[in-house]
Amino acid sequence: SLLQVFTNLSPTGRYTTIGPFAIILAVSAIKEAIEDYTRYQSDIETNNRLVDVLNTTSWSWEPRRWKDIKVGDFLRVKNCEYFPADLVLLCSSQPHGAAYVETSNLDGETNLKILVVM
Repeated sequence: SLLQVFTNLSPTGRYTTIGPFAIILAVSAIKEAIEDYTRYQSDIETNNRLVDVLNTTSWSWEPRRWKDIKVGDFLRVKNCEYFPADLVLLCSSQPHGAAYVETSNLDGETNLKILVVM
């Protein structure tokens, strides 16, 4: 469409080409801004969720926000709780150390994936 604006061989005028093109770009930019804002709000909600973290000094489970989790922390994730995808499964209450995880937020698939204890 840029060739139509800068060439004299175009059957349409400059302004009839630039106008709709600018409107489409503006609508796309607004749509992307709204999606970014909703993703930002979702990230804030996820980062403020609580999870049980093992306190290694008192050997007790304490609630902590996801944004305060550090590498090497031991977490206790209960049945049907949401958690980020970057956890290593060390123990499971299921037979053979299996856990069933739904990854619909990552890849859109709603079927359960099997994770096995390391």
